[in-house]
Amino acid sequence: MDFKWFVTGQPSGSGETVNNPVGTASCGDGYECGPVSDKRPVLIPRHEGEYTLTVTADLAEPDTLLPVGSAR
Repeated sequence: MDFKWFVTGQPSGSGETVNNPVGTASCGDGYECGPVSDKRPVLIPRHEGEYTLTVTADLAEPDTLLPVGSAR
């Protein structure tokens, strides 16, 4: 799957962003996924406080186990 990380909340005055926010992940048995590249997404907070991160993911290939529109 293709992913993208965003900083959606951070302390006032902070302008941190995620390094390497876009990439591709591979998933194995048990639905554990990890980045294909060794350039992993990284956030280095430089201000004290609470940060909120959001990740979006899109399948790179069709889901053969539960296609769109399938009932569970």
